[in-house]
Amino acid sequence: MCRLYQFFAPLILCAAMVSSANATLIVDTGTPADPGTNGPGIAWIQSLAGQFSTAQTWSINSVEGWLRNLGGAGATGTVSIYTDSGSLPDIALFSAAFTSSTELDAWQGAYGVNWLLPAGTYWAVFEVLPGQTLDGAMPGPVGAPLPFAYSLSLNDYQWLPGDDSIGIRIEASDVVVPAPATLCLLGLGLLALAGMRCSADSSRNVRSNLGCTRIYAQA
Repeated sequence: MCRLYQFFAPLILCAAMVSSANATLIVDTGTPADPGTNGPGIAWIQSLAGQFSTAQTWSINSVEGWLRNLGGAGATGTVSIYTDSGSLPDIALFSAAFTSSTELDAWQGAYGVNWLLPAGTYWAVFEVLPGQTLDGAMPGPVGAPLPFAYSLSLNDYQWLPGDDSIGIRIEASDVVVPAPATLCLLGLGLLALAGMRCSADSSRNVRSNLGCTRIYAQA
């Protein structure tokens, strides 16, 4: 037991060298300063989508939209990340249901999702699936609109101009592990395995010697 601790103690210390990256907003359109209208609607037959790109792999923590929920607190909807077909959303990679916390204008969406998203171009889509009850809008305009935003109604995409730009925030954490710490963990892991092997061999030798002692004693 003590020998195992001697091997794993450096491994634990080395693991501590891998610091977790701070969360950051990889998409942030900003909060509408003075939304004068309801903006583009979101309901059972209408979804809203905004395009974004990332140059590296991220672990997505949350996806939020600036929502005005006309149906009251407790309404349900879905936020998804779709692949990009070149100009429109294509295939849903990740989806999570959420419950509206208020009927006032607020950032609302899915939290703690932990979606691993490689570099590329994607769409954040706010939709209301069958059985869900969200009935509202995403008022704008925002200060830093996404390159493209669309409203989907009955399988018909309509481009949203700047005055109808929608608010979207995506928080993510860096998933890159520092190379020195990685090599350290690998090396100490192999060292620990070697130590366990040596301990096992030593135990077998002890048992073998005890067996020989018993034989000699009987003779």
